[in-house]
Amino acid sequence: MGKLTNKIRRSIATKLSLGIVLMAIPVFVICVGLLFVQSLYNLKKETDERAASTLKTMELRKASFMSTVETATNSSDWLIKECMQPDLLLELTRRVVMLNANVDGCSITLEPDVLPQAGRYFSAYSVRKGDSVVTVREGSYDYYEKIWYSTPKKMGRACWVGPYDDYNEGTLSAGEHITSYCKPIYDDNGKLLGVIATDLSSKRLAETVDEEKAYAESKVNIGKYYRLAGLIIVLILLGLLLILFFTRQIVGFAIRPVRNLLVQTQRMAEGDYSQQIAYSKKGNVVSRLQNSFARMQSSLNQHISEIQQVNEETARRNDELAHARKLVEKAIHQKTAFVQDISHQIRTPLNIVMGFSQVLCDCGDEMPPEEVKQLTGLMNRNVKLLHRMVQMLLDSSDVGLSEEMKSLKEEHILVNKMARDCISNVYAQFPDSSIAFATSISDQFSLHTNKLYLVRTLRELLYNAAKYSDGKHIILRVAKIGKMLRFVVEDKGPGIDKAYMNQMFVPFTKVNNLSEGLGLGLPLTKRHAKNLGGDLIIDTSYIEGCRIILELPI
Repeated sequence: MGKLTNKIRRSIATKLSLGIVLMAIPVFVICVGLLFVQSLYNLKKETDERAASTLKTMELRKASFMSTVETATNSSDWLIKECMQPDLLLELTRRVVMLNANVDGCSITLEPDVLPQAGRYFSAYSVRKGDSVVTVREGSYDYYEKIWYSTPKKMGRACWVGPYDDYNEGTLSAGEHITSYCKPIYDDNGKLLGVIATDLSSKRLAETVDEEKAYAESKVNIGKYYRLAGLIIVLILLGLLLILFFTRQIVGFAIRPVRNLLVQTQRMAEGDYSQQIAYSKKGNVVSRLQNSFARMQSSLNQHISEIQQVNEETARRNDELAHARKLVEKAIHQKTAFVQDISHQIRTPLNIVMGFSQVLCDCGDEMPPEEVKQLTGLMNRNVKLLHRMVQMLLDSSDVGLSEEMKSLKEEHILVNKMARDCISNVYAQFPDSSIAFATSISDQFSLHTNKLYLVRTLRELLYNAAKYSDGKHIILRVAKIGKMLRFVVEDKGPGIDKAYMNQMFVPFTKVNNLSEGLGLGLPLTKRHAKNLGGDLIIDTSYIEGCRIILELPI
């Protein structure tokens, strides 16, 4: 019950509907009550008219029955005077009963000694028993005191007598209350001869009256009245329910924009501004309120959009700053690592050169020539190593890149001769290595390109192959593929792990930080190849070591 009450309190449509219904109930009940009263009046009037008509019909039927009995009695008066014989009188009573269906019995009773041959008393009586008529001469009893005999005798004229019970022990009787039309019989001299009484059964008369059912229609109409009353009550309840239902529907439809505004404002309160409130073209108060909310939402959306743009720009700049900070931190880390690595890489050959030069200065005259030659050769290789690292550092700098772009002077180069010179240069640093050379072009084939950077690129590739492989299975292949000249440097050894292949062309990247080198060899050769109009790629299908392909346009 509490939930229902709260729901009604929270629902504007329900409260308005109940208010309208409460105002409509008196009017509706009064209208239905007036209709009921008018219907009841019409029903009563119709019932009275039907009852009066039925009673009148019943009166006419009763008068018809009585008229029939009187006619039958009156028409037998003259016959009695003509038939003053016992048998004829018996037959006459029988004839009156048989010929008149409304007659239940007929008796002719004579004064004492009127028929001496029949004795002092004589009474002929016929009575209807079902479908037959029984006729008898009644026994001697004091019938002169009976109401049906004494009344017309005293009055001296015909009259109706009864109802009365004509039962006499030992005599024939109707066995029920009867009403009789009695008429005295006089001779021509005015002497009383007797009385003829024609009986009409009270039961038959009552049945005749019941057949008309004077108030049957009244009973039916009373039943209709009660049914009408029940129907009116049902209609009142149904009408109230329908009024409540349609009122709530109409009110709900009328305040639907307000309900929609409530839903929209709740969404806005939760931070959802995606669904726009529609504008209404109606001019009522609710429509104006809806349009005001729509304008307010548009303004809020505009301000929120501006705030979101500012937030997005701020977030983007924060991300850029965070990324720049990471780059700076990474650069600082790389710088520190690079300084430490370059210090180590330079210090080692410098220490060798400085140490051996000190030895030569202190006791060079005393050392055998072979040992001196060995030391000078070792010092020469480390000096070249220092020169190579310095040259790579210069190439990797912006100054080196600028000089490379400016000095791209092209000249004709004998390819095979240039390749053999590069192999010889590597032998000088790795005398124990074995480098094979295979070419499919003639020794006179020349390439119009920059010799300096092509030589640096091939030397670096051969240098890496001799340094990081077994040094015994290195091969340099030269071939012409279409409009491109291809140099392939192939070795057998550990090769390059596939996980690091994409990082090998990033400057200062080393697979092993403890290994020799600056991590600039392959990045610089890649840059040289690009600047020469070609490309440098690692063949990932080769798994026995490392295979690097240099392609240049012819």
